[in-house]
Amino acid sequence: MNFQIRKVLKNTRGIIFNLIHPKGNYFRLFIAFWTGMFFRVLLMDFSILAEYILNSKFTYYLSVLLAKISYHIFNLLNVPVISFGKNIALYDAAGVLVDDTCLGYRGVILFAFFIFAYYGHFIKKIIYVLVGFIVLETGNVLRICLLAQIQYCCPEKFHFFHFYLSKFIFYTLIFILWIYWVERYSSKKNVNN
Repeated sequence: MNFQIRKVLKNTRGIIFNLIHPKGNYFRLFIAFWTGMFFRVLLMDFSILAEYILNSKFTYYLSVLLAKISYHIFNLLNVPVISFGKNIALYDAAGVLVDDTCLGYRGVILFAFFIFAYYGHFIKKIIYVLVGFIVLETGNVLRICLLAQIQYCCPEKFHFFHFYLSKFIFYTLIFILWIYWVERYSSKKNVNN
């Protein structure tokens, strides 16, 4: 019994050491998360910066592009669909609007800081963040298609799928991309190669 208590205390000391020691992985995760949250709030919640980002031509064209890609996916599946600008609708349903805030910028900012906080070559980090952005936006296209289908078949469930399930899936995808980076590219020995 006494041995088990000592073992638990030793493991707890290791976790606490990793939390506060700058070379520990938990410390990197802590720094990455809070730095990402800081910049996420700074860029997306302060009106001056958020208006600049959300009203940019890039954001508008990305919204239209995601709606057009969703339109073409439905066309490939022979589903009658209507697309106009940032809107997409199946049959005669209300449809969905690919709004500027639906592009996943907040998640991408958090993902980027997760990657930049860990070991790895800077160029590889930039490439991985860009690839991650493409993967996340591809997931976003699939989300738009799913939400358009839900809006058509059962609009009463749209709110749940849009605000809860799709965000859970999006952040799970961010987590998987981040874990892949940590396991594949982030070790100290990979940095030296």
